[in-house]
Amino acid sequence: MKIIFLFSFFTWSNILFAQLQKMSLNEGWSYTSQAAMQWNPAIVPGSVYTDLINDKIIDHPFFGKNEEKSRWVDSTTWVYQRTFTTGETQFASTNNLLVFEGLDTYADVYFNDVLLLQANNMFRSWTIKLPKILPANNVLKIIFHPAIQVNDSLAKQRYNFILPSDNRVHGRKAAYQFGWDWGPTLVNCGIWKAVYLQGFEEQPIAAAVKPLAQLITKKDKK
Repeated sequence: MKIIFLFSFFTWSNILFAQLQKMSLNEGWSYTSQAAMQWNPAIVPGSVYTDLINDKIIDHPFFGKNEEKSRWVDSTTWVYQRTFTTGETQFASTNNLLVFEGLDTYADVYFNDVLLLQANNMFRSWTIKLPKILPANNVLKIIFHPAIQVNDSLAKQRYNFILPSDNRVHGRKAAYQFGWDWGPTLVNCGIWKAVYLQGFEEQPIAAAVKPLAQLITKKDKK
């Protein structure tokens, strides 16, 4: 019985994964400050600091007093955007998902000008259900809000006193970015892990469990 169960599990798992469609969206991003709206190429996965350094907009903050000179980055709202094309038959699955493995941190995600997600946690992934049939041309835009300002706002809403570790504790974000005895204060933002489209025909659990349940039921009846 155990052998049949394991064999069936791996067999149906292979069939299930063969049905998956996946399209990486790591390439082709641009970024700008919301105020300036002057677009520059971005590297994803990455961060706004590495993009600014690569584009020579700021000097590397690890040298001299460059950390203080680049402090304006932390209080700026940043926008990341890319377009992508899919055929009308591609990703015409039962389920089409937009997956972000990591967003740092307070981010509004727009898909074709529709707000789909307001992320607030650097340490988790985000999965968004998309329409069954995607348009041929699509625009993906992410607005990253300054974490210091958001955390300060959360602190005012929740407490009327200052916590020992300052307001960084209100955000699900790497604490070292706010400064440490061993590192600079660089309150980053950006798409710091992979992003992709994924399509599949059935819910993964249902697709795997249903045939196994039928097999076990037949075995028990015998």
